[in-house]
Amino acid sequence: MSELAVTDSCDTLVIGAGALGLMTALRLARRGVDVIVADRGMPMSEASGVNAGSLAAQNKLLSLIPHTLAALELWRGMESFLGADVGFSNPGGYRVATSESDREVLKRSSDEQQEAGVTSDWLDPAQIASRAPFLGSAVTAATFSLNDCFASPLLFAPALIDAAKAAGVRIAHSQSVTAIERNTDGAGYRVRTASASVRCARLVVAAGAWSSWVTRLAGVSLPLMQDINMISVSAPAAPFMQGVVTHVRGILTLKQVANGTCLIGGGWQGAGDLGSDRKDIDYESALHNIRLAISVIPKIKSLMLARQWSGFEGVTPDSCPYLGALPGLPDAFIVACARGGWTLSPILALMLSELMLDGDTALAHSLFDPARFAHA
Repeated sequence: MSELAVTDSCDTLVIGAGALGLMTALRLARRGVDVIVADRGMPMSEASGVNAGSLAAQNKLLSLIPHTLAALELWRGMESFLGADVGFSNPGGYRVATSESDREVLKRSSDEQQEAGVTSDWLDPAQIASRAPFLGSAVTAATFSLNDCFASPLLFAPALIDAAKAAGVRIAHSQSVTAIERNTDGAGYRVRTASASVRCARLVVAAGAWSSWVTRLAGVSLPLMQDINMISVSAPAAPFMQGVVTHVRGILTLKQVANGTCLIGGGWQGAGDLGSDRKDIDYESALHNIRLAISVIPKIKSLMLARQWSGFEGVTPDSCPYLGALPGLPDAFIVACARGGWTLSPILALMLSELMLDGDTALAHSLFDPARFAHA
């Protein structure tokens, strides 16, 4: 890791060293851009490092399906792109319903997703018993899609950090931004932290849940809510399930990874807030999450709980990311806060780097324009 100095300068300063920030920096650096990444903490230590690793297509918003499918293609080549193992696996996944009303929602959602490009098979209880006997009797219907994958945040984080540094990206940790000012000549910005000041021609905000705090320093207000998502991890067990399991109501993600542990998530909320930097386990909420997991996969009940953790996630009002130019600020951009940001990070970073360097990108991005919610 590098240290920032008062005299530091670069072409592009990226604020935030999560997956989106570092992946954007890597894309820019490999095209010859001089990049510094500054983070309030350690790289990949917030949402990008504490998620469950799911790379599912079936649980994404319909409007994000094209971007999700493009992202999954990039994930399939991630080992080659970064030059290191990221624990990518493509076993497919089951999206389940646990009531008759869920079943109707699942059928409608599956039809819509297939029109958008997700391939899936519809499974009734008899087919579930044959193809996925590890699913419990509470499951009234399921869809199976080979589009669903997963990767390991524990492997991806060091691989991305090393690749960025190898491309020439300077990464500075423990650098909370305190001020963003236009340079006196009107070209570029001076970004101040408690211990340093960096002059840059271009600015990228990729600060996750803290992104609205950062943009306010530059005079742009972007609405952002914060979730505190929890993950529970079992002790290792012999393999008994295959693929990624998600719930049609978005309240469960479940997988068994290579070391035999099961990761249980689904957006159940912990306790805390950004201001105090507190993110605690809400044990009652976590218990509901685990009970749901047991009803979907009864084998979970026999496993010991090994550990739990939580992490902040920024959420926009429409759950679509902020991606593009910050309104009213020349040469200032944002890429942040997508539902499923871990999955989408490779494609969103590619899109932003193309917008910055080429002026456009192949995939539709107008839905993500930060101007849709921005206030000066």
